[in-house]
Amino acid sequence: MNHPHYSEHCLKGNNPPSDIVHTAVSRVKADLKLLGGNLYNMEITERTQDRTTILTISGQFNFSFSAREEFDAAVKKAQESGARCIVVSLELVSFIDSAALGMLVLSHQSLKKNGIKIVLAHPQEFVQQALNLCNLSGMIPIYPSLEQALAENTSRSFVFRDCAYDFS
Repeated sequence: MNHPHYSEHCLKGNNPPSDIVHTAVSRVKADLKLLGGNLYNMEITERTQDRTTILTISGQFNFSFSAREEFDAAVKKAQESGARCIVVSLELVSFIDSAALGMLVLSHQSLKKNGIKIVLAHPQEFVQQALNLCNLSGMIPIYPSLEQALAENTSRSFVFRDCAYDFS
């Protein structure tokens, strides 16, 4: 991967040499794998802490039929387990599409009717930009880290934007 004139090559509008591209893609895939992520397919892992369910999503958060079913099943399982808050960790999400954003809004509305809060945690920069563009933070709280999301949402009572709930 030794290309002394690589920058000159690219400045002329040429594509980078294939070994450079291959190495860069391999590094991104390796980094995601080290973090437990998946570059393409969406995967969801679940864990529970107190009465909070943490859904960690990795890969591309788009709603193909199977991905939508998997997300719906994870949310339903959290509801049935008695969770009072669902934290959706986006740290390992490499892409989010408009259908996924819509599904988050629908989940928020449905869960709120049942007294369950949904929050988002640790979105990557690209995902954060998509969330900002649609002003999702006006409806669903977004936290810069999973730790902060958990710290602020695992107590026995919390406040929705328009009313308070106490789960004592």
